[in-house]
Amino acid sequence: MTVKEWITTYSDPLPSCIEGLEQQCTRHYSDPCLAVGRAARAFSDDGARLCPRGYGTPYGKELNSDQCAPVKPRPSGDAGQMAELEAGLLRLLAAQLQALGLFEGPLEESARRYQWPEFYRRWFNESVRVLTANGLLRDDGTLCPSVTDLESLWVEWKDIIAQGHPDHKTQLVLLEACLKALPDILKGRRKATEVLFPNSSMALVEGIYKGNAVADLFNDVLGNTVSAYIRQRLARQPDARIRILEIGAGTGGTTAGLLTKLEPFREHLAEYCYTDLSKAFLIHAEKHYAPLAPYLRTAVFDAGKPVAAQGIAANHYDLVIAANVLHATKSIRPTLRNAKALLRNRGVLVLNELSANSLMAHLTFGLLEGWWLYEDDALRIPGCPGLFPEVWRDVLEDEGFGAVLFPAKHLHEFGQQIIVAESDGIVRQQQATEADNKRPGLRVLANSAKPAINAASLRERAVAYLKNVVADTLKMPADQIDAAQALEVYGMDSILVVQLTNTMHKHFDGITSTLFFDVQTINALAEHLLKTRQAAFIKLLGMDRQEPQAFEPVQATAFKPRTKKSRRFVPANDPETNARDVAIIGLSGRYPKAANINEFWRNLLAGRHCITEIPEDRWDWRDYFADEKGKAGSHYSRWGGFIDDVDKFDPLFFQISPRDAERMDPQERLFLETAYASIEDAGYTPATLAASRKVGVFVGVMNSM
Repeated sequence: MTVKEWITTYSDPLPSCIEGLEQQCTRHYSDPCLAVGRAARAFSDDGARLCPRGYGTPYGKELNSDQCAPVKPRPSGDAGQMAELEAGLLRLLAAQLQALGLFEGPLEESARRYQWPEFYRRWFNESVRVLTANGLLRDDGTLCPSVTDLESLWVEWKDIIAQGHPDHKTQLVLLEACLKALPDILKGRRKATEVLFPNSSMALVEGIYKGNAVADLFNDVLGNTVSAYIRQRLARQPDARIRILEIGAGTGGTTAGLLTKLEPFREHLAEYCYTDLSKAFLIHAEKHYAPLAPYLRTAVFDAGKPVAAQGIAANHYDLVIAANVLHATKSIRPTLRNAKALLRNRGVLVLNELSANSLMAHLTFGLLEGWWLYEDDALRIPGCPGLFPEVWRDVLEDEGFGAVLFPAKHLHEFGQQIIVAESDGIVRQQQATEADNKRPGLRVLANSAKPAINAASLRERAVAYLKNVVADTLKMPADQIDAAQALEVYGMDSILVVQLTNTMHKHFDGITSTLFFDVQTINALAEHLLKTRQAAFIKLLGMDRQEPQAFEPVQATAFKPRTKKSRRFVPANDPETNARDVAIIGLSGRYPKAANINEFWRNLLAGRHCITEIPEDRWDWRDYFADEKGKAGSHYSRWGGFIDDVDKFDPLFFQISPRDAERMDPQERLFLETAYASIEDAGYTPATLAASRKVGVFVGVMNSM
C-alpha cells in the first residue's frame, strides 16, 4: 500500500498534498533568499531569528510504507461498562468535594477559603463543569440525591471494578489512589506528585503509558512509523547514521517498545537522546534502558524553552518524538518551534497526543501543575491541555511543517492520536540571554589539626553528610555539589524530593517534603537541622562517641563567591527574555526612620543616619546588655535600625481576628500593610487590581533578630 492509498483509507483527505508540496514550496519560496527576507520581516517584531537550511523532497515521498498501521488488536471493552465506570468516578468526585465543604454556599466563596494556587482553581472549575454537565451538580451549586455518603460510594466502586476492566486495570489503581488522597491534596497536606510517584516510584504511572491495550496500540503505531521512516531512509542512504531525540520521555512508556523496534537498525543508530524535565526520569532511564541500548544518552530538556540555552544540539536530529508531553507547555506554538529547532532539514516530528478530554486524566494527571500550564486556551480542547486533530494540523502547517499525517485516525475514538510532520528546515527561535551555567569553582583547604568539637566543626560535618545524601539521590559525585547553590540547579524536583525525604526520615523524625521547598540549599538544610534536631545529628555523625576534646576532621571545601543569588523555584538557566516593556505602577516600603518610599528617598538625599539606640517601646537594652560578645541571653550592642509603629496593625481591616493577629510574626503584619500600600500606590484596591488574579507582588524582607 502506498502512502497515498494509506492516507485515503485511514486519514483525512489531503488532496494533492504529497504531489503538490514541492510545487507549493516552489511557488511560495521560488527565491530562497527573498523568501527568508519576507519571513524575517514578518517575524521581526518578536525578536526571533530564522535559520534557513534549504528544501528537499517532502516527507510523504520518503515514507512510502504501509507499516505505520498497527498490528495489535483494537482494545476490547463494553461501552456500557465504561459509562458505569465513569459514573462511579463522578459520584466519588462529587462526594469528596462535598466532604471538603466546597458545595456549601456559593462555589467561588467556598473555593476561596482554601487559597489554592491558580492551577487548582482551574482544576476545580473543570470539575464543577463536568459534574454539572453530567447532572450531579445543580446550577445553584447543590448536589443531586444520587450522590450518597462516601462509605457507600466506595463499596459501590469496589463492585464496579470487580466486574473486570482489563483494558483499564492500571488506570483504576492510579485513579483510586488519587481519589482517596484528593482531600489531602486539596488541603495542601500532600503533594500530588507524592501520590502519583509514591517514594519516587514510577510503578503507578508506568502502566498508564504501556502495558494496557490503548497505550500499547498507539505506541505500536508510533513505533511502526519510526521504523518505516528509518527503513526508507536506509534504502536511499545505506550508510546513514540516524539520530533520534525523545522529548519528555518520562517513565519510558514509549521508549521501551520503540527500542525493541529499533533493534534491527542498531548499527545505524548514532544516538537516542532520552530527555525529560525531571532528572528522576533520567536516572530511571540510565538504569532500565541504557544497558539495552549503548547509543542511548540522557539530558534534561524543557520543550517550552529555546534550545540554545539548554545544551542540546540544534539542527542535529533526524527524528524528534514526543509522547503525551507537548500539551504540557504554556504555548504550543513556541513549543513546536523549539522542537523544530532540534531537527535537521526535512527532519520528522512524531507525536502521540491526547485527542479528547478524559475524566480519568482529569482525576490523575490533572492534579499536577503541568497539566494547567497552558495559556493559549483558544487552541486547546476545553477543560484540558490537548488539541483536536484539526487544530494540530493548522498549527503545524503554520509553523512550517509539511505533509502532516494522522496514521491512526480511525482509532481517535480511544482518546489518543499519532501525528507525523516534516520540518521545512526554517527555524524560528526566541532570542534568549545566554544563561550563566557555570557553577562556583571549588578549592580544597588543607586539613587542620584536630580541633575541639564546636559549632563550626559540627556544621562542617553536617554539610558534608548532607552533600553525600543529596549526591546519592541525584546519582552524581558529591564534590560537584555546591552547598550554597539551590538544589534545583542540580535537577532536584518534586519527585526526587520524595526520595530524599524518605532517606532523611530514617534518621530525623517529622521530616516532610515541604521542608525542601522552604530550605533551598544544603547549607540552609544543615542550619535548619542543627537548630531543630541537633542531638539526632550529633548521634548520626558519630560525634557523641568521640573524645570530648578532639574528633576526626573532614575535608573542608570553600567556594568562590557567587555572582548571582539562588532564587526559589527558578530554573538553572535564565528564562528567555521577551521584548516587552514592564511598567512598575505601585511601590511601597517601610524602613528605619522612613514610613514610606518618599521619606526613605528624603533620608538618602539628606544623608541622614537612621541607626538609633534601641527604642524603649521595644525593650530596655540595659536589661540585656553585656560587653562580652556571644553571651547567652544577652546582646553587646544598644544600636540598631528600627521600623516605627510596628504595633499599630489594624487586624479588622485585613479581616483577621485580634487574637490571630497577636500570634502572627510582626513581619507578616508589616508585609500585609506594605503589600496593600503598594496596590494603593498604584491607584487600585485588591478587589479591582486584576480580574484574572494573575498579579505578582515582589517582596524583600530582612530576617528577624
